[in-house]
Amino acid sequence: MKNGKNLTRKQKSMLLAKGYNFKLYLCVKNTSTFQEFVNRETLEIIRIEN
Repeated sequence: MKNGKNLTRKQKSMLLAKGYNFKLYLCVKNTSTFQEFVNRETLEIIRIEN
């Protein structure tokens, strides 16, 4: 798995709006159509469409 990156302010607000705790997630993929985040504790990957 690739190294996760810290979230930007926009990504944090997007995760909050979706009901996720942004402190638990890292960004692993950021494209124009979707974003993938990985949970720091469970390593679960979530995909959010733009």
